[in-house]
Order: sequence, then C-alpha cells, then structure tokens
Amino acid sequence: SDARCFVLTGKSAVGKTNVLLALVDELTTRGDVCVLAYDGGQAKIEPSLTGFMSQDFDNRLKLADHRIENIWREIAGIDGIEQRQVLLIVDALNENPQAKQLLGQLDELVAGPWPWLKVVISSRPESWRSIKQEVKLTEGLYFRADAAETANADHEPFVSSVQLNPFSPTELPAAYAKYQAAFGIRTPFEGLGRDVRAMLRDPFNLWLVAKMYGRKGESGGVIP
Repeated sequence: SDARCFVLTGKSAVGKTNVLLALVDELTTRGDVCVLAYDGGQAKIEPSLTGFMSQDFDNRLKLADHRIENIWREIAGIDGIEQRQVLLIVDALNENPQAKQLLGQLDELVAGPWPWLKVVISSRPESWRSIKQEVKLTEGLYFRADAAETANADHEPFVSSVQLNPFSPTELPAAYAKYQAAFGIRTPFEGLGRDVRAMLRDPFNLWLVAKMYGRKGESGGVIP
C-alpha cells in the first residue's frame, strides 16, 4: 500500500500488543525491513519524539566519528535505504499522558520526507476517537481497510485503519472451524472446555493456539 500509517484499535486486553509482537517476529526474518518498536506510554515528546528516539539510539549505538542527533537523517544516509523499509511501531498511544501531542508528532513523521518510513499505532478505540479529534491528521496517508469498498471513502472522516474485537459467542464456532480446516486441528469445537473457548475469543489467541496445536505441532492436531 502507498499508505504511510496504519492504526490498530481494540478494547483493553483484546490482543493488540500480541498482534504487533507477532508482526515484529515475522518481519525480523526479512532482510529489507527494520522494525523500531516503542511503548507509547513511555515515549517522550519533549523536546520531540525524534529527539527522544535519537538519544535512545545514541545511548545504545556508539559511532566512532559522530553522535546520533537525528535518527531519521541518520537512516536516510544509509546506502540502499530507498530499497528498504523502516517500520515504527508505537503501541498503546492512549497510555501516553501527552497522547495528542504524541499523535501530532507521529503525523509529522507520516507526512515527512522519508518515503521508506511507515508508522503503526495502536490504541483503545474510544481513546483514539477522542485523541484524533484535536489533531489535524494527514488522513490521505493513513491506511483504510474499507477504502476500496466504500464509494465515498474519500469524503468520510477517518476513524481507524482496523479495529480488533473479540469474537462473539456466536462468531467463535465459525472462526474456529476456519482455523480448524487451515491448520489441521482434530479437536472439534464441542470438545473444547469452557475456559478454552473463552480464551479463544481473542483473535490472536485463536491464531496462536491453532499454530501451536495444529497438525504440524507436537500434539498432532489435538488441543488439550
């Protein structure tokens, strides 16, 4: 996608952080992607988020000939960066005491002169709606899952890219059946305990259990 920012919203404990961690694990196997992941609640924006991250890198990576004063300009000077991608993940934006200012600085990065940079933000949905109301976003650069399906998408106010919700009790059997077929799970839905069913309502937990206990796992497709 040509979009520069992706927003993931979901209720507390629905699995947003786990989804992002799984994304990091998957992308670290690629040689053309670098992932920078930060806890949004701990991110500092004074004097700036860029300054905070640059100081973080300068503390961890000692260069022989100079200090890291601007992490983005440092990355821009890497040979071949045009053929690569840097993904900045800021998890739990809503937990930052200056969330609106943080979002504003992230939006400046989204609209900045770094074509290799993409930003991923996670937040609780109600907090995201409140935070974004007071920040003028460069909405055209934000990924929208329904943009291709909605005829007047360009004229609708941007809310979020994707909202991650738990499966309802009626949705879970159908979702489980799809994972059962895809991963070769032998245990029928009726054979799952009540606690296991409750745990599998989290979309990430369902994916994780299917991956662990699928036919290729040690259990041979049986969920204990």
